[in-house]
Amino acid sequence: MGPANSDECNKALAKLEGMAAQWGIPLAKDKTTKPATNIIFLDIEIDSVQCLCKIPKTKIAELLEKIQGLTTKDKGTEAACRDGNDTAEDARITEGVINDGQKRRKSYSPVFLLLPHLMITACIPISHSLKGGFGKLLVISFDGFRWDYDQDVDTPNLDRISREGVKAKYVTPPFVTMTSPSHFTTITGRWIEDHGVIHNLMFDPETQKKFSHKATQNKTEWWDNGVLPLWITAQNQGKKVGSFHYPGGGANYSGQSVFRTLVESFTHPDSNETEWKENIDIVMNWFSKEDFDFVTLYYGEPDLVGHSPGPETEERKVIIRQIDRTIGYLIDVIEKHNLKEILNVIIMSDHGMTTVKKSPEVEEVLLSNYINFKDLVKFDILDYGGLGMVLPKPGKEEELYQALKIAHPHLHVYKKEEIPVLFHYAKNQRILPILVYGDLGYSINGRFIIYVNKGDHGFSNTEMDMKTIFRAFGPAFKQNYVTEPFDSIHIYPLMCHLLGVNPEPHNGSLAVTQEMLIATDIPGKSK
Repeated sequence: MGPANSDECNKALAKLEGMAAQWGIPLAKDKTTKPATNIIFLDIEIDSVQCLCKIPKTKIAELLEKIQGLTTKDKGTEAACRDGNDTAEDARITEGVINDGQKRRKSYSPVFLLLPHLMITACIPISHSLKGGFGKLLVISFDGFRWDYDQDVDTPNLDRISREGVKAKYVTPPFVTMTSPSHFTTITGRWIEDHGVIHNLMFDPETQKKFSHKATQNKTEWWDNGVLPLWITAQNQGKKVGSFHYPGGGANYSGQSVFRTLVESFTHPDSNETEWKENIDIVMNWFSKEDFDFVTLYYGEPDLVGHSPGPETEERKVIIRQIDRTIGYLIDVIEKHNLKEILNVIIMSDHGMTTVKKSPEVEEVLLSNYINFKDLVKFDILDYGGLGMVLPKPGKEEELYQALKIAHPHLHVYKKEEIPVLFHYAKNQRILPILVYGDLGYSINGRFIIYVNKGDHGFSNTEMDMKTIFRAFGPAFKQNYVTEPFDSIHIYPLMCHLLGVNPEPHNGSLAVTQEMLIATDIPGKSK
């Protein structure tokens, strides 16, 4: 939904007053829009124009009770509660969802039963009232940027945006800690078991086909599982959006494609610093010359260097310095394009990296030492870092499970139904019957040890080496603010808030990240 002009607002307000008059309910107008701590906010949508209304705070309990009990009667009117001093639970209601992903927001006309307590403010778009009017958002992901990579390298530009913005101590990605699943959790706000992108590789156990990571980027059938990414949600609400190499950006969702999208080629040069800057120039032109609202930009480093030659090497330090120079270039170009006052920037990643443990220092995990693949296994996804899945031959699941369960002291084995709930991974039809993953640094090898990477990921997201980064700066963010660690699932409602977009059902909460925002961004929050 785009910003409403004054005529649209006046018409919507007139309709609101007319509807109330039909019930014989007088309305007191209040032109004051400044948030106050003794009121709560009610968003009412009339003919696709949202009005911000105020209700005395003493009526909050009554309001919430009535909202949750109302049924849809008038599809042209939508309302949601926004408390000026939200608790964590209230904030979830504000976003229209709770942690199980179920919507709380309802469309209804009986809201006017509450109108004796209602004061109508000047009609203003909710995106502006919540400072979503800061408007533009750039999200940059540096693949495989472990949370502590900048601690042994001089990074003046990362240090600068920490002083001028927000830094998280670290961020916990979802399980499994792989590129495509993690990125899609960020852009949808859903756990992997919900959005269905369970692995970097698209696969089909029946046809025995597996597709590479880059080939999978062009496979809509792998990505489109009924969950809408933010690109589609935002453009359906009038935003102009783009994806530049971000995983999932090249797919169609419910028949819709991202307005502008570029997908990495198979031979894309991940480490070319000149090309990195050119990509930033392109994106800045999208914002300044074509009036884009939301763009995601992806870089394949430091993941490539982290894999080979490894995370604890001088080469990794060199690529972190390159990333820092690129961020410095980004800052300069934002100012050059006069975007500093309207563009918010989030810098994030998808997972960390750890050194792979190799023989002879350790006994590597080689499953063929413990099971007969020919007799027991129909299909497998192995030899891909710290995690694997196996489809047993008919009638062989228990035999295979028991053999793997005692195979190696650093191997974790679960039947699908036994996968820990905290992983949010089991409840998807694509998960194969047996899941295996190694302790930190123990890659899962199948029939032979063919894996040559010096560093890897895919291990449990509880491991510190799998944690990643979060930086943010721009007009919506506090300065020199360090936030406690949080799960990447919560980035989605933050992005929706910054854009002024009504979110899809999701598993995150704005309450987790709202303290990093300037106080005036949240109605009723004290400065």
